Amino acid sequence: DADGRSLLAMYHGGRHGCVVVRDAIAAEVKADPECSGATYAKLLVRYQKLVDARFRGTLPRQAVMHAARFCPCPEGDSPSAKRQYDAVIAGCVPVVASDDALWAFSNEAGLDGPLDPSEFALHVPEAGLAQRNASLLEAVDAARSRLDALRSHGSKAAWAYRYYP
Repeated sequence: DADGRSLLAMYHGGRHGCVVVRDAIAAEVKADPECSGATYAKLLVRYQKLVDARFRGTLPRQAVMHAARFCPCPEGDSPSAKRQYDAVIAGCVPVVASDDALWAFSNEAGLDGPLDPSEFALHVPEAGLAQRNASLLEAVDAARSRLDALRSHGSKAAWAYRYYP
């Protein structure tokens, strides 16, 4: 990618919330060479000094999101998750895998917010992932041609989701 985003998609998450969906996402992303493997390993080596100095052995997912173009966002303890906002702030296109997630400040479900999540995020049906008859990476592949537009709208939406002054 022109701005140094070497990973197509990045996912690292625990086994809580909808575990079946999280396991399906993890399996799909780990199996794709554009998402993991040597590229991901090189990225971790590059950040190892930062990890050791600041984060004591664990690179936060928010840091790695800056190296990915798409970021899968399953639900966690609630349908909407902090991860989807972290992705927007990092300039990564969120791929929401929750049928009940709503974005703050959005026009979803009759809300009267100014943001239209379809302009900066993708959605993959939760049940399809759980039953393994939907593919997160197929949705990403279908959206590659819209990546610049999604990221442009995402950068405009990020102002609403920043939590640092």
